[in-house]
Amino acid sequence: MKDNLATTLNNQIASFIIVSIEVHVCVQQTVLGFLELGHDMHVVADGVSLQQPFDWEIALRRMTSAGAF
Repeated sequence: MKDNLATTLNNQIASFIIVSIEVHVCVQQTVLGFLELGHDMHVVADGVSLQQPFDWEIALRRMTSAGAF
């Protein structure tokens, strides 16, 4: 199942829109991983959260610097 999903994602889907919580861990790692695979990643700033605003800003900047929108 995992291989089929990876093949589908890599061959048929070019862009992702991300909304979730824990932007500095879960979201950031997902975005960076998909960027490495060559996908376009769109992070909805108002759709991701974190308890500390400072860490939220750092995570968004890191993902933007890596190529996310």
